[in-house]
Parts: sequence; C-alpha cells; structure tokens
Amino acid sequence: MHAVLIEVDTSGQPDPEVGLKHLREQVVPAVSQAPGFQAGYWLRPLGDAKGTSLVLFDTGENAEAAAQTVGVGSSPMPGVTVVRSEVREVAASA
Repeated sequence: MHAVLIEVDTSGQPDPEVGLKHLREQVVPAVSQAPGFQAGYWLRPLGDAKGTSLVLFDTGENAEAAAQTVGVGSSPMPGVTVVRSEVREVAASA
C-alpha cells in the first residue's frame, strides 16, 4: 500500500466554511473514484492555515498517478495552494 501526503496553504481562502464545503462535496468524491483508492483523511488547518491530507492507494503506480494531479504549486480549489506532495510506501498500519 502507498500513501499520497499533501499539504496545502489555505490562507487565500476567505471563507473556511466554503472551502470545507468544496472539499466535502467535490474533492473527496472525486479522489475516492481514483483507481486503487483505499481510504483518505483530510485534516483541518490549524492557525497556520496549513491543511493536510493522507490518501491511501493499493499500489505505488496508482498513488503516483493520483499525486500527479496535485503537484506543488497547483490549486485544487480557489484560495488553496499545494505546498507539499509526496508519495510514500506504508510501512505499518493498525
């Protein structure tokens, strides 16, 4: 299993509730349809406006393909910028 770790800067999002609605209604359903999707977790930003997600895929190839769609500098929604995008092999889970 492989994970895509994404960190976003949401400081350009003037209304966090609008961003959260877009995340829940657009981003999550789209990501969950990606080939090899296993599970996903999206964490709310703290005071630093940095949000984080961890999305699990069945293979490294599927994780890499998904990561290609959200590269550093891309904007998955207005006012949100990807600042970190990594694919890692899952070492353990519980």
